Amino acid sequence: MKIFSFLLLSALGFSSCNDAHIDHKIGLKKMGACGEINPQIHMESNVMGDRYTFNQCLPDNFTEKDYAINRKGDTLLVSFKKADERPQNDFNITLDIDAHPRYAFIAIGNQVLAIGEVAP
Repeated sequence: MKIFSFLLLSALGFSSCNDAHIDHKIGLKKMGACGEINPQIHMESNVMGDRYTFNQCLPDNFTEKDYAINRKGDTLLVSFKKADERPQNDFNITLDIDAHPRYAFIAIGNQVLAIGEVAP
């Protein structure tokens, strides 16, 4: 009976280790008409996840519901619903991501960034 109890507790313990998730939140700030979009993506990391700040030319009626983040292997794919709607505006986007297991790459639009740790 002791062996059965040990095996049952071990199985429950290991089954709870599968906590794969992608939590994300987006903040949007309309900057005006699209022009020359700065391609830079700024990243900050801490124990709560990663924050990306960048600009994107998107339809004027773009909302928080018009984007998606999916995992493909060790890469996060960020996609924006882009309709051929006019007018389009330059949006300053703040994207907060907390993902487990850790990802090695993130694709935002046509840019792919390698994510790594900085040695002290």
